[in-house]
Amino acid sequence: MIASANAIKFIAVIAMSALCFSTPGHSETDDFYHLTGNQFLNVCTGTLQGTAKALCFGYVKGLADGLALWRGTHPSAPVCFSERVTGQQLLDVGLKYVAEHPETRDQDLGNLLGRAFFEVWPCRR
Repeated sequence: MIASANAIKFIAVIAMSALCFSTPGHSETDDFYHLTGNQFLNVCTGTLQGTAKALCFGYVKGLADGLALWRGTHPSAPVCFSERVTGQQLLDVGLKYVAEHPETRDQDLGNLLGRAFFEVWPCRR
Protein backbone atom coordinates (compact mmCIF):
# COMPACT_ATOMS: atom_id res chain seq x y z
CA MET A 1 0.00 0.00 0.00
CA ILE A 2 2.87 2.43 0.71
CA ALA A 3 4.25 1.90 -2.79
CA SER A 4 0.88 2.91 -4.24
CA ALA A 5 0.76 6.10 -2.16
CA ASN A 6 4.33 6.97 -3.15
CA ALA A 7 3.58 6.33 -6.80
CA ILE A 8 0.53 8.58 -6.68
CA LYS A 9 2.53 11.30 -4.90
CA PHE A 10 5.27 11.03 -7.53
CA ILE A 11 2.82 11.34 -10.42
CA ALA A 12 1.11 14.30 -8.75
CA VAL A 13 4.41 16.13 -8.25
CA ILE A 14 5.44 15.58 -11.87
CA ALA A 15 2.05 16.72 -13.18
CA MET A 16 2.02 19.83 -10.99
CA SER A 17 5.60 20.63 -12.01
CA ALA A 18 4.71 20.29 -15.66
CA LEU A 19 1.84 22.71 -15.29
CA CYS A 20 3.98 25.26 -13.47
CA PHE A 21 6.80 25.10 -16.01
CA SER A 22 4.49 25.62 -18.99
CA THR A 23 4.38 29.16 -20.31
CA PRO A 24 1.47 31.12 -21.76
CA GLY A 25 1.34 31.70 -25.48
CA HIS A 26 1.69 28.11 -26.61
CA SER A 27 -0.57 26.80 -29.30
CA GLU A 28 -2.88 23.91 -28.60
CA THR A 29 -0.48 21.57 -30.35
CA ASP A 30 2.45 22.39 -28.05
CA ASP A 31 3.38 19.76 -25.51
CA PHE A 32 2.79 21.36 -22.10
CA TYR A 33 4.31 18.37 -20.35
CA HIS A 34 7.68 18.33 -22.09
CA LEU A 35 9.99 20.10 -19.64
CA THR A 36 13.49 20.81 -20.88
CA GLY A 37 16.85 21.52 -19.34
CA ASN A 38 16.57 25.08 -20.64
CA GLN A 39 13.38 25.64 -18.65
CA PHE A 40 14.95 24.05 -15.58
CA LEU A 41 17.97 26.36 -15.71
CA ASN A 42 15.82 29.44 -16.32
CA VAL A 43 13.56 28.78 -13.33
CA CYS A 44 15.87 27.04 -10.86
CA THR A 45 19.16 28.96 -11.11
CA GLY A 46 19.92 31.63 -8.53
CA THR A 47 18.32 32.42 -5.21
CA LEU A 48 15.03 30.56 -5.08
CA GLN A 49 12.02 31.86 -3.20
CA GLY A 50 8.36 31.06 -2.97
CA THR A 51 6.80 29.19 -5.87
CA ALA A 52 10.06 28.76 -7.81
CA LYS A 53 11.72 27.15 -4.79
CA ALA A 54 8.79 24.79 -4.23
CA LEU A 55 8.64 23.93 -7.92
CA CYS A 56 12.35 23.23 -8.32
CA PHE A 57 12.72 21.21 -5.13
CA GLY A 58 9.43 19.45 -5.75
CA TYR A 59 10.46 18.38 -9.24
CA VAL A 60 13.86 16.93 -8.31
CA LYS A 61 12.53 15.35 -5.12
CA GLY A 62 9.54 13.88 -6.94
CA LEU A 63 11.78 12.37 -9.59
CA ALA A 64 14.15 11.03 -6.94
CA ASP A 65 11.21 9.52 -5.02
CA GLY A 66 10.01 7.86 -8.22
CA LEU A 67 13.46 6.44 -8.92
CA ALA A 68 13.73 5.21 -5.33
CA LEU A 69 10.30 3.57 -5.65
CA TRP A 70 11.44 1.93 -8.89
CA ARG A 71 14.53 0.65 -7.09
CA GLY A 72 12.37 -0.77 -4.32
CA THR A 73 10.27 -2.76 -6.76
CA HIS A 74 12.93 -3.54 -9.39
CA PRO A 75 16.35 -4.41 -7.94
CA SER A 76 17.93 -3.87 -11.37
CA ALA A 77 17.13 -0.12 -11.32
CA PRO A 78 20.30 1.90 -11.99
CA VAL A 79 20.08 4.65 -9.33
CA CYS A 80 20.68 4.08 -5.61
CA PHE A 81 20.35 7.20 -3.49
CA SER A 82 22.00 7.55 -0.12
CA GLU A 83 19.47 7.69 2.71
CA ARG A 84 20.98 11.05 3.66
CA VAL A 85 20.62 12.77 0.29
CA THR A 86 18.91 16.16 0.59
CA GLY A 87 16.68 18.12 -1.73
CA GLN A 88 19.44 20.72 -2.07
CA GLN A 89 21.90 18.03 -3.19
CA LEU A 90 19.42 16.74 -5.77
CA LEU A 91 18.88 20.26 -7.11
CA ASP A 92 22.62 21.02 -7.16
CA VAL A 93 23.45 17.79 -9.02
CA GLY A 94 20.68 18.42 -11.55
CA LEU A 95 21.67 22.03 -12.19
CA LYS A 96 25.35 21.12 -12.49
CA TYR A 97 24.62 18.37 -15.01
CA VAL A 98 22.35 20.52 -17.16
CA ALA A 99 24.76 23.48 -17.05
CA GLU A 100 27.72 21.26 -18.03
CA HIS A 101 25.86 19.64 -20.95
CA PRO A 102 24.53 22.56 -23.02
CA GLU A 103 24.12 20.32 -26.06
CA THR A 104 21.38 18.40 -24.25
CA ARG A 105 19.42 21.28 -22.68
CA ASP A 106 16.63 21.03 -25.23
CA GLN A 107 15.97 17.44 -24.14
CA ASP A 108 13.43 16.11 -21.65
CA LEU A 109 14.25 17.21 -18.11
CA GLY A 110 13.34 13.88 -16.54
CA ASN A 111 15.86 12.10 -18.74
CA LEU A 112 18.56 14.69 -18.05
CA LEU A 113 18.07 14.45 -14.29
CA GLY A 114 17.98 10.67 -14.48
CA ARG A 115 21.39 10.72 -16.18
CA ALA A 116 22.72 13.18 -13.60
CA PHE A 117 21.51 11.07 -10.69
CA PHE A 118 22.94 7.91 -12.28
CA GLU A 119 26.38 9.54 -12.58
CA VAL A 120 26.41 10.52 -8.91
CA TRP A 121 24.45 7.68 -7.28
CA PRO A 122 24.91 4.55 -9.43
CA CYS A 123 23.95 1.24 -7.91
CA ARG A 124 26.90 -1.00 -7.12
CA ARG A 125 26.38 -4.39 -8.73
